[in-house]
Amino acid sequence: GADWLFQINRGSPYPVNKEAILEIAPFGFDLIVDTTGNALLLQQCIQFAGNRSQVIEFGVPRPEEKLELLLPHLFNHQISISGAVGNDVESFLQGLSLINAGKIATSLLVEKKVHLRDVPGILLERTKPGPKGKVLIECSKSQ
Repeated sequence: GADWLFQINRGSPYPVNKEAILEIAPFGFDLIVDTTGNALLLQQCIQFAGNRSQVIEFGVPRPEEKLELLLPHLFNHQISISGAVGNDVESFLQGLSLINAGKIATSLLVEKKVHLRDVPGILLERTKPGPKGKVLIECSKSQ
């Protein structure tokens, strides 16, 4: 499962606390999974990747967002970047295999679970300002 989970500050030019992360992992992380789709955050994730590490991007950045990659950093540290947005079978299966292998603790990614009938209320709630996490929608016949 995940060893660390960081909440980002979307209003900041540096969405995560760099000093806190470097204190935890001064040589970088082996695996970084980003689910935000924030191009600036992905760029920062690459900076926190250790030697021979992997960065997986599950989010989808907005089309107008640009990403600046420092190729010498990628090559010198042999960092692998892959994207899995779930819009093709291979990406979806890659995500499932990471979850099934226990490399991603999904409980840390989900803020709350709701039943399908409660989705309209959750959508309304999401229009209000403030931090938001992922919502898991449960679809069972018994509820």
